[in-house]
Amino acid sequence: MVTNIIFDFNGTLLDDLNLTFDIEERMLKKHGLPLVTKDFYLHNFSFPVKAYYELIGYDFAKTPYEDLAVEFVDEYYAREEKETFLFEDCYDVLTWLKQENIHLYVLSASKQDYLERQLKRLGIFDLFDGVIGDKSIHAHGKINYGNEFLNEHEIDRSKTIMVGDTVHDFEVAEALNLTPIIFLGGHNSEDLFKTLNVKCVKNYRELYNLICLMDFANEK
Repeated sequence: MVTNIIFDFNGTLLDDLNLTFDIEERMLKKHGLPLVTKDFYLHNFSFPVKAYYELIGYDFAKTPYEDLAVEFVDEYYAREEKETFLFEDCYDVLTWLKQENIHLYVLSASKQDYLERQLKRLGIFDLFDGVIGDKSIHAHGKINYGNEFLNEHEIDRSKTIMVGDTVHDFEVAEALNLTPIIFLGGHNSEDLFKTLNVKCVKNYRELYNLICLMDFANEK
């Protein structure tokens, strides 16, 4: 039986791909680096983000990663309110899951206070039993503090699903012994998941139906 679902935020609950890619493109132009295509981004974006920045040409001896992170975050949060939205049917599905007495959580590489502020703006903060973000803006990954939260709150991992949109989310779920589901339409290409043993969904209606099927199968 599924009793807990942990959601990634960016690219899973929040549709922010276009804003993120636009800012990345503007930053590359500003720093005199070659542009990348959206397909390249979807095939290569990864955590820690620092490694991806190195891949696309940033020289941290010239511009420290910490400065680039501040540059990205400043523009992102200046624009996100008008340019990012919940995915279609997301609010309804979260509400339905809550009505099924499933505990909902968010686990994100976003900074904790920024994450809470966005969830409140979107009107979904109160649907979650816990919100777990990073202590910094540097997006190193979320395995360590995710594991700490699960242990602290004694969450049964065998009854917990993790929903995310990146290969890193799959890796997090595997590292934390959670059942992964990949939400397509976020920050990684569908092609990246074809060789992984993971269920994928394209929208929230599919996600809800899959969770119901998994729950029914576990009860048989």
